[in-house]
Amino acid sequence: MKKIGLWCLGLCWAGIVGAAELSVDFTFSADDVELTTAGEYTAIGLADGSRVADELGAPSIPAKFANVLIPSGAQNVSVSASGEWTLLAEGITPYPAQPRSPKSKAKPAFVPANARYASAAAWPAEIATYQGDHEMQGYQFVSVRVNPLAYVGAEKKLYLREKVTVTVTYDAAPATKTVFSNQKAAFEPLVNSLVANPAASKNFAPAVKQAAPRASAQYLIITRAALTNAFKPLQTSRASRFTTDMLTVESITNSYSGTDAQAKIRACIQYYVSNNATAYVVLGGDDTIVPARGCWVDVDGETETAMPTDLYYSGLNGTWNSDGDSNYGETTDGVDMAWDVVVARIPVRTTTHANAYINKLLAFESNPNRFDGKMLLGGMYAWDTYTGTSRPSDNCTNSDHHADFRYTAHTSVSDSEMWDRRLYRDGILPYWSASNSIALFCDTLTTWDTTFGSGNYAQNATNVKNKFNMGWFHMFFSGHGDTTLLGLETGSFSTTEAAAMTNTIVFAYTDACLTGGFDQGEPSLSEAFLRNANGGALIYMGCSRYGWGEPDETPASNTSDGGPSTIYGYKFYKRMHETTGRTVGTAFAMHKADMISASGSDGCERWIQFGMNLQGDPVLSLEPIGDQPPAIQPVPAQSVTVGQALSFSVTSTDGDGDTMRLTASGLPAGATFAGATGTVSVSSTFNWTPAATGSYSVTFFAGDKDGTNSTVAGITVNPRAKPSLSTTPAGASVNAVVSNSFTLTVQATEADGDTVSISALSLPAWATFAGATGAAPVQVSMTGTPTVTGTFSAVFRAADADGAATSTVQIVVTEAPSVIDIGGYTLTQANSTYNYALPAGTFIPVNGYVVIGRNTTKDLFESAWGVTLGENVVYLNSAGAMPVINGDETYTLSDASSALVEGPTPSLTSGYTRQRIHATNDATLSGSWTSAAMASATPGSGGVGNGTAGLVINEYADAGAYANEFVELYYDGVAGSQPAQAPGIVVSGGTNQSVLTGGTLAFTVTATDPEDNDVALIAYSKPAGSTFTDVAGASPQAGTFSWTPSTTGSYEAVFVATDSADSMKTTQRVAIAVLSSVGAAPVITVTGGTNQSATVSNVLTFTVTATDPEDNGVILIDSAKPAGATFAGVEGASPQSCVFSWTPTAAGSYEAIFVAADAYDGAEATQRVTIAVTEAGSGGGMETFDNYSNSGSSYSTNTFTGQDGSTWTVGKGRGDISITGKAPTIRNQADAYIRSGTIAGGVGTLSFKYRKPFADSTMGNQVYVIGQDSTYTGTVTTVPASTNEVLTYTATGVNVAGSFVLVISNTAATARMTVDDVQWTGYSTGGGTDTYEEWVADQGEDPETPEFVPEGDADGDGKTNYDEYMADTDPGNSNAVFEVTGAYTNTSGTLTMSYPASPNRYYQLEYKTNLVSGGNVVSNLGWGGTGTLATNIPPEWYGTIRVRLTAP
Repeated sequence: MKKIGLWCLGLCWAGIVGAAELSVDFTFSADDVELTTAGEYTAIGLADGSRVADELGAPSIPAKFANVLIPSGAQNVSVSASGEWTLLAEGITPYPAQPRSPKSKAKPAFVPANARYASAAAWPAEIATYQGDHEMQGYQFVSVRVNPLAYVGAEKKLYLREKVTVTVTYDAAPATKTVFSNQKAAFEPLVNSLVANPAASKNFAPAVKQAAPRASAQYLIITRAALTNAFKPLQTSRASRFTTDMLTVESITNSYSGTDAQAKIRACIQYYVSNNATAYVVLGGDDTIVPARGCWVDVDGETETAMPTDLYYSGLNGTWNSDGDSNYGETTDGVDMAWDVVVARIPVRTTTHANAYINKLLAFESNPNRFDGKMLLGGMYAWDTYTGTSRPSDNCTNSDHHADFRYTAHTSVSDSEMWDRRLYRDGILPYWSASNSIALFCDTLTTWDTTFGSGNYAQNATNVKNKFNMGWFHMFFSGHGDTTLLGLETGSFSTTEAAAMTNTIVFAYTDACLTGGFDQGEPSLSEAFLRNANGGALIYMGCSRYGWGEPDETPASNTSDGGPSTIYGYKFYKRMHETTGRTVGTAFAMHKADMISASGSDGCERWIQFGMNLQGDPVLSLEPIGDQPPAIQPVPAQSVTVGQALSFSVTSTDGDGDTMRLTASGLPAGATFAGATGTVSVSSTFNWTPAATGSYSVTFFAGDKDGTNSTVAGITVNPRAKPSLSTTPAGASVNAVVSNSFTLTVQATEADGDTVSISALSLPAWATFAGATGAAPVQVSMTGTPTVTGTFSAVFRAADADGAATSTVQIVVTEAPSVIDIGGYTLTQANSTYNYALPAGTFIPVNGYVVIGRNTTKDLFESAWGVTLGENVVYLNSAGAMPVINGDETYTLSDASSALVEGPTPSLTSGYTRQRIHATNDATLSGSWTSAAMASATPGSGGVGNGTAGLVINEYADAGAYANEFVELYYDGVAGSQPAQAPGIVVSGGTNQSVLTGGTLAFTVTATDPEDNDVALIAYSKPAGSTFTDVAGASPQAGTFSWTPSTTGSYEAVFVATDSADSMKTTQRVAIAVLSSVGAAPVITVTGGTNQSATVSNVLTFTVTATDPEDNGVILIDSAKPAGATFAGVEGASPQSCVFSWTPTAAGSYEAIFVAADAYDGAEATQRVTIAVTEAGSGGGMETFDNYSNSGSSYSTNTFTGQDGSTWTVGKGRGDISITGKAPTIRNQADAYIRSGTIAGGVGTLSFKYRKPFADSTMGNQVYVIGQDSTYTGTVTTVPASTNEVLTYTATGVNVAGSFVLVISNTAATARMTVDDVQWTGYSTGGGTDTYEEWVADQGEDPETPEFVPEGDADGDGKTNYDEYMADTDPGNSNAVFEVTGAYTNTSGTLTMSYPASPNRYYQLEYKTNLVSGGNVVSNLGWGGTGTLATNIPPEWYGTIRVRLTAP
């Protein structure tokens, strides 16, 4: 397996204050992936990767955990990623992820492969995820998990992302933290070793304080007053190497603020680090002397609420308890695990304990032969022992010189043996040279293996104590443990044996459970080792609670590493031995920092972060520290550009206090390095401004009386670079939405410090770009609001003294859907798992809501929350399916194809509501939400979004009564929020083309899909004789239109592009003006068309427009018009318009003729308009909707004056979709309608044009002509074949006489429909009698008698005759009265009402639920109603309720 090398980094950041982003490229290759057969499965390994157990039984796919350096103080940090797949392997079945387990527990049962092995979805789904952000002594970094591998179970294919670009977005802080110069010098190289972009530390380093520390205390001891004398010898010893101080817990708790003693101690440490440059803190005592902070952590149901966590005193940012509850360290507490100071604990309780440890420590350090480098690896099996061909077959012999796993006499191999030996081979030997000083003490070694003291010893207490007493510099023990013992083959090694040891293990590290629990047991095993005055140990690292392992299967794997606790061991030994002179405290802190990126969520890694504490003195070096040459810090490879200054510091340290000297050789011409002389630590700075390119090396030396060490710095001098351009949003193709403001930020960067200019070479007509010149980076925004759909190009140029660069961005402009269908979407509730599929036909409008209630009706829901849900709110009663809130629930929204839309959201606390405050930020981030008491919930309002968020989860709330719990979705109208996006169409030469007769017109039409789906491009319609070959295939697709016309005129070609994957379509119309070879005539258009209708004595107006295709001037006149008509005529630049006006005096057919002439070449065009005039009252007319006032994409109710002079109303209509001109589109909801005013003349025949603007599958829209004596009812049933097809509805036998009202209505079950050019002919029965009088006659009464005057009451029932006429009740029957009767059943909340219903009247239910505020709620009952109505109303209802009928 090839190790992943230095990643290729691509960085960009914008500004110092405000929003910014930074990108890092992680590169991978097939050589980084190792596939190993494991029975029927394949084990997958990744170089420098980590095994993860996201989901037990799912394919085990390793991930890469990393950190990215960002500016100190950055806020609102989020992570996104991109990367393309390539096929790596097929026909494989990855090993299923298995449970990790405490090593003190039985091996968990094997978890077989789950449903993901048959899924068509990639696993894992995310390319990269955010794991938290941290600050380490002023350096801030964000932790990320990168998933370069993905497995598709249904295909049995493993895919590799060879490059993953991780983009970190953040709000930059106005200032950075300041640190002392020695803190910066110490931490910057450590931070650089943690992050993927170490070069960024030059820009993101914290500022250095100008003042010196107030009273330097590099080494601080904190203990109780009773133990200060015992710790004085340790302080005195450390004062030879550091500045020191000692504080008591008593003085700290009296002098510092905090919620408890632990918080006060932490505040003290924060002060000392910030003001006294403290680097090491020793907690002098166990938890009874210096209290430990107990933290909360959970692993698969194993919950620890009081894990003793000294990292709390080491990572000094934040409170570790942001929610203020009793649990510290929760994942929601904003825990910053990056260390700022090394903290270790010497877990003593008495003066005797302290004297024993400190005397032992100082005696060891005074021994000139203390360093021998011997190491013992031991332990009994954790879960398994392998024999025969089940034994592992990898080679450890060449590393530890012990027998091969499959050596004949080595009949059995325990899991601990193979893990220990691999740890030595892969995690210790590469960094530590003591390769011949390794002993193995495992229960599966045999008698022949006596190498270096190893052998077939039974693992019992006596043998283990004897083994430990041989004296070891390092000891790693793997296996079982408890607070006071190590588990052995027979019996145990307990605190008794540890206290009786007569030789010392310098450093003991174990992955066993519980042995480091200094807060449990007195003493714990770690305390027994350390308090032993005659032996035991000087340093102990073991988990205070469970140690976590990862059981292997049979046959044994050649790649297993023992699991999380052992992996920490790998990290420690690398950090301990990767450089000389490093203290155990620094190695300890850095090995935990290495695991931060994998510890962002509850799991084994986080458990060990909290539970593994350093016990012993932190400045003990595990390398020889006396009589040694000074250590010189390696200098990383340097890179600089010609003409730029290069500066870096070189530091050397000496542990034995000798005077040392720092020098250099091989300095390039012009470079300077002063060198330095001193003790402990000295530094000097290299400075150079190179004048020529090339590669150089400089050697730096640090020497004293004991010898010299050196390091070589490689310097690459690069040529000066021309500028580079980047855009935000990034990419060669970006999306925009018609009528929505669009911003494209263009940034020019220049590495040499030159002045750079940025300009635009080409822009869309609707965009502006100012350009700028200045010091890089230069940033300018292109802004504008697209007015039409299409694909537009913008070309930008950046130039400096070294050259220029250009960048082209395609902007695909699409229509924003004003309503989207989210039927089939699924809302999933985690914790207590529930799923709710939204019903088919669930439509949500722009700025609209879908509210899902748990188990109540809309009116009860509104009453409970004190709201009235508006017309833009769809309420769904899930009937108990969703939500079910008991606390800690999260929500995820998936589309109909199960693709993730949003989530999972942060968890909800019982009694609270979570409300969205950042719609465009990741919904998983707590910063995207606010949490408030449930009384603050706002169902049906409070949506956040600026046209860029799309469909989001907006709120979810608990409720006092569980039935009223709800989850709310919100849609702000961005096209990109749809699961699919329509292709863009670009026409070369634009969408207005012209050609001369006899000439050939040719242009290219290109369709590009923004999602890179296959695309089909067809000519939907084109002029006769023209050619265009339809094309289909991978995006983009292009075809050529060609035509040689012979006749002048205006023509149109219509092209349609269809996304083959999701059927999204885009239509592009191309207008073609065919001009005469000697000059093209103007084009004449008439509002309302060339067939006009009018009635006697009513004014008729329409507008005539002349447009010249050559943009020549035009003359527009009439050559004929009816007597009395006016048309002034106009002349001027094209186009020109003039209004025709006429009030007819007689019925008949008339004609107006208009002539337009090209003022330049005299070409003329003629247009005839036919006008049909009928008698007033005889009917006949037309409505073209030219005066309809809504031109937008939002549904609303609007009124306008129709061509008949009456007031027309469109309810729940929109005006952005046309047929022959402006036209209303009515929604598929109740109360969506087009209604005329009262029009005279009756209706004989009726017709109108219609289309379905969206892909609805059924029609059923109702048509009513409501007359005085009769009503016509019709239904639109024929469904257009496509959204572009226009059909005509025709009714020939309407025959409604007298005045009438025309209604075209809709219901929720029918399609949305666009209507235009409504035409009707008149109809009359010749009666002309008064409507009321006709009604009386129809009742069999004489309307001329006095008792039947309208204001009379013929039957004495208290209703006037006119009231009876209005209700269509019998005026001669006192029992026939229009009134509502009913009964209210309080227990069921059902109100049943009855009223006399007439088929000639239209009824509505009207009620209020609040007598103080709020409007009426109206529900249509329809013609004739039902006569009986049953409705559920809340028991506490106080409103009014009535049945309303419309006037006849």
